[in-house]
Amino acid sequence: AFRLCLGAAFDDAGLRPGVPDACTYTVVETIPEGVTFSSGYPRHLATYDAWTELINVSTAEIKIASFYWTLSANLTAYPSAVLGAQIYHHLLHAGTNRSIDIKITQNAPSRKFPNIDSQLLAAKGAVHVRSLNLTRLGHEGILHSKFWTVDGRHAYIGSANMDWRSLAQVKEVGVLIKNCSRIVRDLEKIFEVYWEMADENSTLPTTWPTNLSTTINSMTPAHFNLNGTSTLSYIASAPPFLTTAGRTEDIDAILDVITKAKEFVYVAVMNYLPLDYYSKTRRFWSVIDDALRRAAIENGVRVRLLVSKWSKTKPVMWNFVESLASLNTTNISIEVKAMMIPAFTEEQRKTPYARVNHQKMMITDKAAYIGTSNWEPNYFIKTTGVGLVLNQNSSDSIRGELKAIFERDWNSNFTYYVKPGHRRKLH
Repeated sequence: AFRLCLGAAFDDAGLRPGVPDACTYTVVETIPEGVTFSSGYPRHLATYDAWTELINVSTAEIKIASFYWTLSANLTAYPSAVLGAQIYHHLLHAGTNRSIDIKITQNAPSRKFPNIDSQLLAAKGAVHVRSLNLTRLGHEGILHSKFWTVDGRHAYIGSANMDWRSLAQVKEVGVLIKNCSRIVRDLEKIFEVYWEMADENSTLPTTWPTNLSTTINSMTPAHFNLNGTSTLSYIASAPPFLTTAGRTEDIDAILDVITKAKEFVYVAVMNYLPLDYYSKTRRFWSVIDDALRRAAIENGVRVRLLVSKWSKTKPVMWNFVESLASLNTTNISIEVKAMMIPAFTEEQRKTPYARVNHQKMMITDKAAYIGTSNWEPNYFIKTTGVGLVLNQNSSDSIRGELKAIFERDWNSNFTYYVKPGHRRKLH
């Protein structure tokens, strides 16, 4: 049975709909160790500093939704893991010495991802941990979301895992949200779904409790002044079977942002694959691919797609992105580039699952989207994820900052154009 006890803090009542909320959003980024860009681009708050700030400002509770936990590593072999170790100790101190109530919902541990760090934190009484097993609930997929909430007022949403490599060896992008209770309390509702479904006695309800529903979505976004700019924003969610009433689904948010673009659509994502790759019966899933092609062909929008090339890239991805790139002609603007993050030191070369552009974001002339999912069908149909959408017209905004990040990466020495029949070897 579905058991839930939520306080009034989760109700939309009393949040004065239509009255702008005074919020601060800060772009957060991890630049892999040794990577430098040409001058002229602003530096952004480091992921490590954003997480440290969230821990330090907490007064009552921290909630973390995470795929897995690998903050610690052998510091002799991997000196850059020190940042992950420090986050681990910050959380340990907050949960024990400061009596902060820390709740973690993670994907069910496996041989590949044993989640030892969260297990140790729980054993020391610093955190409460629940593991979400979607298979037990009758579904495939994993918990792949990556977000924090603090005291119902502050949050982080982005591509960074609870992994020391996400703080030092992997390129990540996210947003730090401060003093924005309406959006953060709405994000907490998604966490609460994970938390309750991770209870070992839970079952999927036929109808979700009304206090987990939302009125903040693509049709009625929250309105607030963001760093002085009027902003419309909402949080989307996947998969459909964990999405409560009123919530925009993650894939629908992405399609809405693409469809409403008038001038350009810039996408940076690690994996782009319109194919149900992991299922026994492979299925073509062209929802996003069709939207990008239609935007370029029918609406005259300039489309740029930046994907990642690294040791784990599926070779079949190149067939699909080369197909997109082949449409780039005089009257159709679709460009595709791949980004490779080189290793400069022995530590970097021997670090597994690192040296990759891991971000999941999209910027248009109207909006910005920061997500936690790769652009493959399973991430929207079977796996948990969230996406933050911000509609802003001003170029002097978060949207403008994310656009500058994309253009910096696109024009950097770490990228090359993807063209049919011309495939590069990895480094």
